[in-house]
Amino acid sequence: GMGQSWNITRYDMQYFFAFWCVIVVFVVCCDLSMFNMQQMRHLWPIYNYLRLCRHRFLTRVMHWKMAQFEYDIDESLDGWLRELDAACFCSQYHFVNSITAFGVIFMYLGLSIIIANQYTFVSD
Repeated sequence: GMGQSWNITRYDMQYFFAFWCVIVVFVVCCDLSMFNMQQMRHLWPIYNYLRLCRHRFLTRVMHWKMAQFEYDIDESLDGWLRELDAACFCSQYHFVNSITAFGVIFMYLGLSIIIANQYTFVSD
């Protein structure tokens, strides 16, 4: 397993897992408080914006939200933010991001397996 390849004992693995379970709660609380402080400091109406995005997603013209970018472009935003705004942070946006993230993770895992087994590409 992972512990044997990194010379980590079973006790240490249990300790790291317990630490991870505890720290997740504090990280989420810190992130939420930091989010609220930034929103108050910079006067960003983030909650209202997310409600507007939800409304735009529910009243979309096409079933696939990413297909109607040309209809939902906000000219007041910078060019690189327009497509993100048009995606409305909807479930489809998160689906595409998760597929991309899984692709990167699987590429990394494949590369690490190739390196660990000392496979040479040119030997075939």
